[in-house]
Amino acid sequence: MRAGKWYGFFVFVCALCLFLSFPAVAKASQESFPKVFEVSGPAEVFEPSSRHWAPLEKKMILKKDSKIRTGDKGSIHIVFDDQLNTAVRLARNSQVSFPKPSASFSISLEKGRLFVIREEKASGFFEIHSRHIEIKMGLGGLILDASKEGILVRVYGGPVFFKPASGSGSGRTESIGDGFKFFRGGWRRVKGLDRMARMVYQDYIDWQPWARQWYEMKDDFNAERLEKEMDW
Repeated sequence: MRAGKWYGFFVFVCALCLFLSFPAVAKASQESFPKVFEVSGPAEVFEPSSRHWAPLEKKMILKKDSKIRTGDKGSIHIVFDDQLNTAVRLARNSQVSFPKPSASFSISLEKGRLFVIREEKASGFFEIHSRHIEIKMGLGGLILDASKEGILVRVYGGPVFFKPASGSGSGRTESIGDGFKFFRGGWRRVKGLDRMARMVYQDYIDWQPWARQWYEMKDDFNAERLEKEMDW
């Protein structure tokens, strides 16, 4: 009986230690993201601590208030969790910043084009900020094109929730579903695009090749990780 009590006490202590270790493990994991997954062509990072632009490197962890930008032939893939459930691609001649602490599912598009994809197991919402609007998305994908005139958003999945950026007008939240695109900015139309319209064939030309490329990159990464775990 006494041995049974000691065994029960031992199990309780082990469970308690495991429970108390979860926050530290989670925090360590969170501080590893967002992380640069792949860099192609010219790309640079700006961190407040260094106060200058420097070459961006693969596996670099992007800290709060850091900025990254691509050159004419550059592109960057960034992941936000170790299972690669949330990922973005910054296209050429584009720039983003990270105004929130590391591990926050948030990014600010300052100019250029951003691809976003969120898988079925992605948790919470992903936030995209811009000069004109603020976006929240659950699962699915987006292509965003930002300029001084405004931002054009194409939705692949959804729904997506958006509202004007602070100081840009009414704070009313709207939503839009899969297969639609919308423009927000000045009142001027962009190439005849209404403020909200159904997408056509041309809107999928860039999305489909990138989605295929991303899944291939993800498969290769997972295969390499599995091989290391099995020590083949």
